[in-house]
Amino acid sequence: MADLWRLQRDPSAFTQERHLLYYNVVLIDALLQQRSYGILEFKDGVVFLRQNAANDPEAIAAWLAYRQMLNPPIQNIHQELNPTSPLS
Repeated sequence: MADLWRLQRDPSAFTQERHLLYYNVVLIDALLQQRSYGILEFKDGVVFLRQNAANDPEAIAAWLAYRQMLNPPIQNIHQELNPTSPLS
C-alpha cells in the first residue's frame, strides 16, 4: 500500500515529502512495468498492490489518470534530484 495523497497534497511544503512522492511513483511505475505487482484498488491517492496479481481494470484506469495528473510535479522533482538527466 502506498498513500500518495498524503505526500502529494502539499508537495511544496516539505522537500522530504516531495522526494518520497517521487520515489514511490517511480517504484510503482517500475513494479507495474515489470508486472511483478498488480494494482488491486486505487482510491483517494492510496494504491493497494499485490505481488503476482493482475491489475484490476478499474483500479489501473484510476491509477493511470492520477499518474497523469502527477506528471508535472514528478518532472519537477526529477529535475531537482537529477539536474542533468531527462525523465525517461
